[in-house]
Amino acid sequence: MPAQPLTAHQQKAFEGILGFLDDPGLHAFLLLGYAGTGKTFLLRHVLEVCEEAGLKTVLLAPTGRAARILEQATQREASTIHRALYEQTREYCTDEGYRAEFSLRENEDPDTTLYLIDEASMLSDMEADSEELCFGSGRLLLDLITYVSPYRSSRKLLFIGDPAQLPPVHQAGSPALARSYLHHSYGLQCAQATLTQVHRQQRDSRLLETATRLRSELHKAGHRSFHIVGNGHDIFERTPASLISAYARHLKRYTVPRIIWITHSNKAAHETNRAVRQALGYRSARLQQGELLMAARNHYSPEAFFMNGDQMRVVHLAPESETETVEVQLNYRDQKGVRVQLRYRQAQVRLLHEAPDAGPVRILLLENSLTDFRTGLLSAAAWVESMKRWQADPQGLELEAFRRQDARANALLVRFGYAITCHKAQGGAWETVILNPEHPVPLHKDAFIRWAYTALTRSRSKLCLSAPVRCRSLSNIRLMPIQPCEAFPETVATPPAEAHTPALPLTVRPADFHKAACYDLISGVCERSGVTLMGVTEEERGMCFRLGTGIAGSRIDAYFDHDGICAELVPRSPAGYKDDRLLRLYACLARQI
Repeated sequence: MPAQPLTAHQQKAFEGILGFLDDPGLHAFLLLGYAGTGKTFLLRHVLEVCEEAGLKTVLLAPTGRAARILEQATQREASTIHRALYEQTREYCTDEGYRAEFSLRENEDPDTTLYLIDEASMLSDMEADSEELCFGSGRLLLDLITYVSPYRSSRKLLFIGDPAQLPPVHQAGSPALARSYLHHSYGLQCAQATLTQVHRQQRDSRLLETATRLRSELHKAGHRSFHIVGNGHDIFERTPASLISAYARHLKRYTVPRIIWITHSNKAAHETNRAVRQALGYRSARLQQGELLMAARNHYSPEAFFMNGDQMRVVHLAPESETETVEVQLNYRDQKGVRVQLRYRQAQVRLLHEAPDAGPVRILLLENSLTDFRTGLLSAAAWVESMKRWQADPQGLELEAFRRQDARANALLVRFGYAITCHKAQGGAWETVILNPEHPVPLHKDAFIRWAYTALTRSRSKLCLSAPVRCRSLSNIRLMPIQPCEAFPETVATPPAEAHTPALPLTVRPADFHKAACYDLISGVCERSGVTLMGVTEEERGMCFRLGTGIAGSRIDAYFDHDGICAELVPRSPAGYKDDRLLRLYACLARQI
């Protein structure tokens, strides 16, 4: 058994898993736990027990990065779910593009095998929308359960994950971590344990405090209020320019970086990668020796296996004079005669997850993939080019054998790896995370809270922000320009009664709470700017504030979103910007929000 003992909380969950293994009526166990609660540590104890009992265990994860982390944490072989479940059965290219089809393997594992799926919050049960790669039914969770078939054998599933992290793309929740979903959709009888006591960060850590606050906000139905701000201890605020400079210095100093930059989108990651490369002195868009790369797909090399998401350093790069450039013309979807240049370049790379004394790996890179994100078109062009060389091959090999040994057909697709999306970072951990909190989703939405929680919990010790995050019920209001209007309507209602109560009871409906908060904002600004609040008309999706500016008809219309939160304020006056008092109130309001 691992030397360090389990805590009382972990011991209870451990005993629950042992009971699950002994109960033939249970198909799956859900081990839920927040970041740093010791899920992986507990997993090592489970593996030890299974090995002592002679039970076969299979360690799986949804992504290459998560599988690598799982391998390192358990000191046992782990695989991506895709690699374990599927085998390629067909590969072809039409005018619609390149397509590779993978079917479900036959399961030859013993009937008593236990499958342990880490980072199960990422496991999707929606049909994948990839037009290039088709895996089984397209629904990963369905295929996993079909492959294991726990209700037809004694095989069991152990799902491990954090329910507060990002769910699969395009899904509101994580189906593999939902006991009721697994039961109603697949008939699985499930047991469950939840770890809540955090051990990874220090107990006085602001990171822990912030993560705990973010988790608690997910369970609130109404008003949400939280902040992620610097404290000078483990959370820091810096300008984007200073963060890029500091990050570039770190990258020059350490071969294996201890810092990662996390963004909300591939576009933001691309822009950050470009800025960091410039800070490193790389003026050209072409690949340079010493650069940090990330595998964009799984790759089977004779020297190493690259998983999607693996980071690597370029140790040696063939000179540009030896770069092979091939022009391919093809029909692609609704485009005829598309010309694509494929640029191949030999390199030696060091995989960052390997031991320090591990030697470099020789690999052929498809250099275009660094800046051309049209992977479907690149794959189609590479297929067409490969087919032409196969048809001209004097050895007369079968197509499958030719492509298996052909370097160009197996060129590695890569991206610059200085900045990555939060989804790519899931399952990983770094000493320091740099986070750009700009996000298209409003701060009070579940999607932002889960994204922020997932990003900051990738850090083991420090978080650096390019801007502070402050969420209040009124933190996402858009203040519109002053609009001309006609006379004010005659019907005027009184302000919400709750607005005069300093501390509102928790039983107030969320919509009423936000309307009262909006009233507090407008009335406070009126008082500070010397404008009398004449009255308020309250409606289901908005409020109208009548103002005593000396010009009849001056008002502010407040519009609320479907969650009952104020989204937009529109000042109106028959005099427009000539309404001096409204203009003064407007300036005060702009400073307030």
